[in-house]
Amino acid sequence: MYVNPFATFFEAKCNQLFKNEKLKGFQVRMEPDCALHGFWGGSGNSKLHTISEQSVIMGITGIQLEIPRSIRGRICKNEDFLIGLAKIIVEMYTEYIVPLWSMKQIPVTKPDLDLAGMVHE
Repeated sequence: MYVNPFATFFEAKCNQLFKNEKLKGFQVRMEPDCALHGFWGGSGNSKLHTISEQSVIMGITGIQLEIPRSIRGRICKNEDFLIGLAKIIVEMYTEYIVPLWSMKQIPVTKPDLDLAGMVHE
């Protein structure tokens, strides 16, 4: 299947990048099977979806990265770390996303603009 090689590739590349990274004495690593998920819409009947879910619904391959605050801080402070992560994302995009462009896409329907009124800060 497509997802397993994609996740394995990303995990291996990230763990190579993270091999010398420790936070509070713990080794930084990528966890592809974490318990977090992108669904934040509430009940199963909700029309609210994350950007990643919307991409998949439209037939566009999507990925959602859950990056803890400690790692986001490291990305901001360490340019080599930032560039390394950016290179992994570009390589992943080139190897796994670009080849899918030639596949048939699911027709896109108009968005429900009433959902915009539900956004609150």
